[in-house]
Amino acid sequence: MKFTAYVENTYISTWQVIKAMPAAILTISILFAISDLFDVGLDMISASSTGKAYDPAKNFYRGANWVSLIANLYFGAFISIKVYRFILIGEERKSFMPEEAKILHRYVGLSWIYMIIAFVTAFCIALPALIMYGGNISVTQIGILALIGAFLIFYFYIRLALLFPAISLGSGIELKTAWRNSSENFWDFLAIFTVTLLPVTLVSIIVAMIIYQITSPLPEFTQMIVMILFKGIYCTLLSVILAACCSLLYRNYARGFKNLTPANGISKQEA
Repeated sequence: MKFTAYVENTYISTWQVIKAMPAAILTISILFAISDLFDVGLDMISASSTGKAYDPAKNFYRGANWVSLIANLYFGAFISIKVYRFILIGEERKSFMPEEAKILHRYVGLSWIYMIIAFVTAFCIALPALIMYGGNISVTQIGILALIGAFLIFYFYIRLALLFPAISLGSGIELKTAWRNSSENFWDFLAIFTVTLLPVTLVSIIVAMIIYQITSPLPEFTQMIVMILFKGIYCTLLSVILAACCSLLYRNYARGFKNLTPANGISKQEA
């Protein structure tokens, strides 16, 4: 399959998913928003207990607590597994749970492995800089370190990308197999993911700016609620797009995983 075909077919598959399972996508979007609201509630309680004023404007940039983080991992896993199985084996089950609960837990386990890799990578980059420069790191140096860290984290995601659809179809967490499958195609994968995600990122930024301008006359708390809803929709669509992209790559590059992909899976594209 040609490079442009991957990008085009990713968006085609995404649209097919949206049409096939609007209720699931809406439900996950709402759950992401509720998780964010849970964080807001905890922040408001914390601010009240310390006598500080709660600033809702900071919500969009605030990190999640552990409860919300775990919940979000499961929400993303729910919708991603449904997308993988829909695209690769044509499964359109009405029930919300995946076919086997162990698939869901295994998928979340892989997500934790990836997060640990990302944390260790960021730590290994930041620690030498802190030792060398202490608190005198410039904004430019921080930016360079952030770019290096982002690339390395994305690198590990791409190297393990085929494992997410494999697990969704019943495979174990075969890190070695996933690493081997992506070893000769890393730059192709990187280009496909970059070109696929760049328009989504730019559009989301533009939409967020428009929402901010429209809601700016409203109370700050109302602005925050609107942005939380937008974040929920964005996180869900991003999960769907990533799953659609990984599905196409899995179909054409996966070797050595448990083979559960039939020849007549939907959205199958000609090479």
